[in-house]
Amino acid sequence: EFSESDEESITSDNAFTDAINESVANKRQLEFKMTTEDSASEEEENDEFSESDEESITSDNAFTDAINESVANKRQLEFKMTTEDTASEEEENDEFSESDEESITSDNAFTDAINESVANKRQLEFDTDEEEDVEDELTGEHEPPKKKRKKKKHSTANMKPPTAEEMIRLRETENLFHSNLFRMQIEEMIKEVRPNKAVRKQVKPWIEKLRELLLNIDESTQKPLTDTFWPPNVKSPLPSLPPDTSKGVSSFLKPLSVSAVGSYAAGCCLGPSLSVDVVAVMPKKCFLKEDYLNGRYHRKRAQYLARLAGVLQGSELVTGVSWALPWDPLSPRLVVTPTGKLDKVQVTLSVVPQQDTFKLSRFSPDKNNTRESWLSYGKMEDCHTATPMYNTSVLRDMVITANEAVRQQTLENNNNLKEAITLLRVWLRQRQLDVGPYGFSGYLASMLVVALFRSHRLNSLMSSYQITRNVWLYLSQTDWTKEGLTMCFTKQEENTPSLQDFHSHFDVVFVDTTGHCNLAAGIHRLTYQRVKQEAQLAVECLDNQDMNSFQALFMTPMPFLRQFDHIIRVKTKKSLVEAVLKRMSSTEIRVKNYFATEALFISVVTGTLETGLGGRLEMLAYQLPVEQQWPVARAHPKPYQNLVLGLRLNTETAYSIIEKGPPANEPQAEKFRELWGSLCELRRFRDGTVCEAVVWAKLGAPLSERR
Repeated sequence: EFSESDEESITSDNAFTDAINESVANKRQLEFKMTTEDSASEEEENDEFSESDEESITSDNAFTDAINESVANKRQLEFKMTTEDTASEEEENDEFSESDEESITSDNAFTDAINESVANKRQLEFDTDEEEDVEDELTGEHEPPKKKRKKKKHSTANMKPPTAEEMIRLRETENLFHSNLFRMQIEEMIKEVRPNKAVRKQVKPWIEKLRELLLNIDESTQKPLTDTFWPPNVKSPLPSLPPDTSKGVSSFLKPLSVSAVGSYAAGCCLGPSLSVDVVAVMPKKCFLKEDYLNGRYHRKRAQYLARLAGVLQGSELVTGVSWALPWDPLSPRLVVTPTGKLDKVQVTLSVVPQQDTFKLSRFSPDKNNTRESWLSYGKMEDCHTATPMYNTSVLRDMVITANEAVRQQTLENNNNLKEAITLLRVWLRQRQLDVGPYGFSGYLASMLVVALFRSHRLNSLMSSYQITRNVWLYLSQTDWTKEGLTMCFTKQEENTPSLQDFHSHFDVVFVDTTGHCNLAAGIHRLTYQRVKQEAQLAVECLDNQDMNSFQALFMTPMPFLRQFDHIIRVKTKKSLVEAVLKRMSSTEIRVKNYFATEALFISVVTGTLETGLGGRLEMLAYQLPVEQQWPVARAHPKPYQNLVLGLRLNTETAYSIIEKGPPANEPQAEKFRELWGSLCELRRFRDGTVCEAVVWAKLGAPLSERR
């Protein structure tokens, strides 16, 4: 039998052949008609056919015969293939192969096993249901069948739209912060670094009790201004000073006021332990007209503090009283530890003179207030050399009230400024830049924020992040060693010193609101350069979207020893310090820095290293000494701490084998020869110059030797 598809194929072939035959017949009929018409018009052409027409008819007949033959061959081939397929199918159907029989057997066994398993499962379920029905009949309880829970589709149709406060917060985050995560990290960190709220509440009544205690101290009569009249169990905190020859007297009068100042009063304390600054104001009657000369003010101030320390030692409010040196050796203060639950709180008590006790212009940086004859025990004549460091130690106490009033007024009701100050203090502490008397303290950071706010570089609409970023930008783009910052925008007096006057006597200049005191007088030039470089790195971290800037800026400690390639430790014995200063500094400089000998020694050593190492150094710094504290009943400790220096090398020039100096005919050549001594020699270089030079190794020396 033929399949239907074969029949359809043959039918289509017949139709195709019939169509071709019909087409050929039509073509012949058309050609015959055209020939008849042509013969009617032209008789000569009708008599005979052209050879071309005969050839055309012959080719058409051949084409038709070829198609018919092709169709016949195709039918014969299909019939033959159909016959062969039928024969092969009959042979396959006669018998099964062994493999098919085995496969069918295994399939039957597998099917039987499945059927048996299903039957067992059904029987088990039937038995279980019967047991449950029996139990339900006995207990009388029957739980309805549990319905399948439909999965809830989460839809936003029932979600409440954000409130107005949430929209404002989102808009603030987008416009005022680095990112939403950065804002959350700042808020959480500020909560963590602030002291415990319960402790802060307990401190306030304690300060009130301290205030009542100090304001009710009995006054004393006048006594000679010498080092022998000190309260019992209280030693002098001052260094050894020449005796006073003015026959001055000292008397104790009640403080005019006792109040909290600093970060505690401003509301930007930094934990974990709470530190509170308290200031007691000495009456103007305690001083004479010329007590600003030759350390008389500092003697009276120290004796006044000693009297307060004696009263506090017998009080139930405190458990311990110690001396501390925050600024310089002439300006000690008391560190008081409260009793009870406040034993972790550190209260710092200072005394300052009443306003208008002395004229501020008397302490300009170019004035002399310590006579050379007094300093040298009469061995030198008075030359009236400027004493800027001594003047600053008095000015700090005289201007603290005015500066504190400006700071309180600026920070009041401005939480963003307070949070920014907290962020800056955390940033400084992680880098150990706020340590000791010569560091970039939190007080200086807060006054910097106030100065930028008053100069309209900052505004109250900025977030804490924006304020902090702008402070870093300002520090990185300015240079206080060349053009300092001032908070005095209008001169209050005609004899107010200019910025140039301050720069001629101090390395770093930041003038306060009065225009007379340099708040950055104790900061060394190298420390300021470290702060400046760290501020520049902080801005780069904020601009880098591929790093976790918050972690790098606020959470990662950076100890001094990790920041440098080489560490040098110098033992500062008194004899060594005096010998170095005598050899490498003039008498005028020693008089100018008589009460800042340690700072002068640091400047001499670091200056020598900078000159000798030159371009081999990328950065030179010294580790800031910690603030000294000791019990009031003990004598003054060792005046000097060991000097620790850090060197960060320039990898391109650090291992150069030759140190090229100035040409031999220039004035600097003499200083170069004085510095290097016998190592220095005159050499001619390839460019034709003849210069002083020091050769450290031969050409081609190995790296170990050059290092």
